[in-house]
Amino acid sequence: MVVRQERRKKRYLGTRTRGAGDTKARRGAGSRGGRGRAGHFGHHWIKFMDEEPKVSQRARTEDIAISLLMLNEYVDNLVDAGTIKKADLEKGIEIDFAENKRFKKYTKVIGRKEPKYKFILKNIKAIENVKKMVESKGGKIE
Repeated sequence: MVVRQERRKKRYLGTRTRGAGDTKARRGAGSRGGRGRAGHFGHHWIKFMDEEPKVSQRARTEDIAISLLMLNEYVDNLVDAGTIKKADLEKGIEIDFAENKRFKKYTKVIGRKEPKYKFILKNIKAIENVKKMVESKGGKIE
């Protein structure tokens, strides 16, 4: 004769919350802070902080641009903080967009403002007038 297997649920019989912990737990989505990606910009942001952005099957081909004005302000802040000395500015400021963590996401340089400093920009595309402005200041775009 075949012996029937006991249901696993039986072990919770006689316990008050049947393994749910607090009596107020397991009441719905509210007890877990919402469903799905709810709160990924708010109360659950820490869970989603390291998540890579979801890329569609079609790869993004748009350029993400940074302006010369932002580069000028970045170098100004470094000079004010004392990270870069004014004597080093004459040699030129080299920014490698493939290696620099802050600028890795940018693929193109745009802008109308003249650069304040001699920039040597690597691994980046630039529009024509930016190339002219950077080269007129003594820098180059590689």
